This record gives sequence, C-alpha cells and structure tokens, in this order.
Amino acid sequence: MSKKISNEERSLISAGFKNYAGNKRAELRVINAIERKEHEKGNTNNEEYACKYRLEIEKELRILCEEIINIIESELLPRSNDIEDKVFYFKMKGDYYRYLCEILVGSEFNEYCSKGKESYLEADKLSSIEL
Repeated sequence: MSKKISNEERSLISAGFKNYAGNKRAELRVINAIERKEHEKGNTNNEEYACKYRLEIEKELRILCEEIINIIESELLPRSNDIEDKVFYFKMKGDYYRYLCEILVGSEFNEYCSKGKESYLEADKLSSIEL
C-alpha cells in the first residue's frame, strides 16, 4: 500500500473486519451462555469443552483485533491527510481495543481500556476541532 485509500476502500476494510469480529463476538456470547449452563447443570465434561472452545474463539478475536490495530497504526493513519479519515481510523481503533477489553482481564484489560479511551478521545478531539 503506497497511496491513500479511497472512502470506498476504507469502508470495505472496515466492513470486512467488523463482520468477522462481529461473528466472533456473537460466538463468544453463545459459548459463554453454554458454558454457564453446563456449569449450573454440573456437566463438567461439557463445561470443559465449552471453555476450550471459548479460549480458541478469544484467541482468534485477539489476533484479529491486534492485526487491524496494527494496520491502522502502521499503514492507514500515517497515510491519511484528511481529518475525516483520521477520525474514522481513531474511532475504529477504539472499537477494536474495546472488543479486546471484552475478553481480557487484569493489567491487559486496564492497558487496552486506556488505549481505547485514548483513541476515542483523539477521534472526538479531531472531529470537534476540524469537522
């Protein structure tokens, strides 16, 4: 990628990643419910299977979120001169940090929440000043 991407390309990138992340987040909601139900029933084998599957989904979601955050930081933001594009990318980056916060705990949770908040605040600041 050597040039600024068009608004259509930007929308396609966003939609593609958002659809994949949305599917993974929906899978997590379902498997979390199954895991809780199996725990309540005392079905430890099924609970264990659900837990293993949940961890796989979380890993896939984490890889996806970190990949798009990296693309935004290393490729998309440096190439965008337009304020509207920057606002879009900072907001998008905040969204993916938020998705990570849904699956993380402890210090990683706090770190990613802070980064997400910073991204949203930067998007808000740019939009307030320039748009």
